[in-house]
Amino acid sequence: MGGRLKEEDVKKFFEINGYILPNDFKYKNGYTLIEFEDKDGYKYSSYYECIFPTINNGGRPLPVYFKNPYSIYNISKWIENNNKNFTIISKAYVGHENHLDFKCNICHRVFSRTWAQINLFNLGCQFCESLKWPTHGKFSQEEIDDILKKYNSGVRIASLCSEYHCRNNTISVILQSNNIKIKKTYEYYTSKELARTRKYYCDEDVFENIDSHDKAYWLGFLFADGNISNKKGKDGKTKGITIELSIKEEDYYHLRNFSQFIKSNYPVKKKIVKLNDKSFVEYRISIGSVKMGKDLISHGCIPNKSLILEYPKDLDDEYFGSFLCGYWDGDGCISCGIDSKKRFYNIVDMLGTFEFLSVIENKLNSLGIKTRRGVVASKSRAFILEISNHSHADFYNLIYNKSSYMLGRKFDKFRYMLDSRNKDFEISKVAKLARYIL
Repeated sequence: MGGRLKEEDVKKFFEINGYILPNDFKYKNGYTLIEFEDKDGYKYSSYYECIFPTINNGGRPLPVYFKNPYSIYNISKWIENNNKNFTIISKAYVGHENHLDFKCNICHRVFSRTWAQINLFNLGCQFCESLKWPTHGKFSQEEIDDILKKYNSGVRIASLCSEYHCRNNTISVILQSNNIKIKKTYEYYTSKELARTRKYYCDEDVFENIDSHDKAYWLGFLFADGNISNKKGKDGKTKGITIELSIKEEDYYHLRNFSQFIKSNYPVKKKIVKLNDKSFVEYRISIGSVKMGKDLISHGCIPNKSLILEYPKDLDDEYFGSFLCGYWDGDGCISCGIDSKKRFYNIVDMLGTFEFLSVIENKLNSLGIKTRRGVVASKSRAFILEISNHSHADFYNLIYNKSSYMLGRKFDKFRYMLDSRNKDFEISKVAKLARYIL
């Protein structure tokens, strides 16, 4: 874009938008560093490729920005334009949370403020302003009523301090004396609004109600392979919940499916796991969300669930097949092949707790799907539930009938096993389509 422009075109673009270029300006390409001023005397320095989209879309570059080398100059210019009784003495601007040093022209003391406190909240020298700030007792009842009304409507304490020229604790005393609880920062926003302010975000309400087959699938998958860690403070209250999902390297795409389902931008990280002197590659995603964590816990996906997991009590039977599909993709197993006597064998089973698998078995039996031997103990502390050979096709149809998600390698192996049989199995049409969805 920049290489095709002429110097005259660039000058005309800045002139039309009210910016002044230096007399010795030379334009080479889009990566030419351009220094210019606006009508208020603020200076800027940026590459044409970076500044063009902002100005062209009706925006205005920020006079005070950590990448703008003229930020301190622009702050000084702002102080001059607004007739403030102080001057800036700091030499560098690092960011909006960085405190800058100023010198008061009245008391001649040095004070510290952030650029936001100076620009947005119109605050100045703490020493001089402390002499004119009214105390709680100097507010009229009408002013107190107005403060209470505005705070209850969502106006923050900092804004009220700026409006009434008082300290934070003055407003806090007024609120507390009228039995109004001081809000935490997160209480000013809904969970979705608060999530959008974070670096990483997701749809935190996705598991609030399990009312779709896709939600049921991922709930089942988290029951099998998910891990929830609940951090609590000294007072016993929940301070943070992390939902973690790990998966082997060949199923990496499935972790991406989960991330897409919860509308997340959390990173999927690669990790080397060592087990029995062997190294394996796995991928992991960690979601930090108290709301999502509490929703999952309410459905039965609890921390340290391996030996105490129970079937979700509030799951509608309509979503049983999709839930079981997700759980089987995580903790299910399918084995097939030819033994030493050249006989074809096949095994479809799943691991879990005795209580969890007992409910699964009862629900399968009620649908006409038979199991072998019931729920039996394995060599580890887990239990096994194996599906009867005669019910493999019915089990296949149940779990793959409605969910849009499935683990591809297990689906293919299950399908291969059924196709290898000499019997004519009845495979549901919907389940057949799943092969082509993948």
